[in-house]
Amino acid sequence: MFTMLMNSLDKDMEQILEAWEEEKMDVLLEKVHRVHGASRYCGVPALRSTLEQFETALKAAQTGLLPQMMRQLVGDVKSLQEWTENNDWRELLRQTLAA
Repeated sequence: MFTMLMNSLDKDMEQILEAWEEEKMDVLLEKVHRVHGASRYCGVPALRSTLEQFETALKAAQTGLLPQMMRQLVGDVKSLQEWTENNDWRELLRQTLAA
């Protein structure tokens, strides 16, 4: 599942950013909900938490929170992508599964 999340994250973020820029809140909610669901099965608690808060704010139309949520999401995705680039996460998963 983690591999699938990482393989789709660039495209997902592109779609999220596009919906944000075009102020299409219904599309934004749909995309955030999708990635949030995927994150729940991948052991990425910071990203999952941010997505959960973002989705909740979107559903409640808490527009004042949305810019901060977007910044947090972009930062969390960037951090996760940097971690995967700097660590042999596939080997870490193999070791975890073998234990």
